Amino acid sequence: MNTFNKFYKFGSQVKPKMALYSLGIVFFISVVNLIKGVTTVSIFTLLETCIVAFIVALIEHFSFKNYDILSKDKKRKNTILWTVVTNILIVGAAIIFKWFPIIEPWLGVLLFIILQCAIIAMRYSIYVMNLVDTNDLNNKLKKYQSTNK
Repeated sequence: MNTFNKFYKFGSQVKPKMALYSLGIVFFISVVNLIKGVTTVSIFTLLETCIVAFIVALIEHFSFKNYDILSKDKKRKNTILWTVVTNILIVGAAIIFKWFPIIEPWLGVLLFIILQCAIIAMRYSIYVMNLVDTNDLNNKLKKYQSTNK
């Protein structure tokens, strides 16, 4: 049962991020499709985005696991690795699976810039969530220490 609980906890941590990445990718596919006059997204495209998003979420999970005990250098290296791999996966998958119809170069550049902004926002959310968790634990420790004197 302990193994099941660990696996379940792991899934509970990764799945929301996978869903967020999937939704973001599908949103931009939908916007570009609408610009091009296409009003549908293929079920296969949805499945492909889910798989790519799951891989990105896994890489994020393992890169920033035990965030508080990582050194600044390790956080920096993990951030760079995660960013590069995420870009390769998403851009590569978009090309391989033809998620976007033939688009003008300016739109491709715009989508790439938006991807970079999304990656920066996700990295900042990792920082904020860990900061909130650390502050919460510190406050609980202070409260515990003050009541048990």
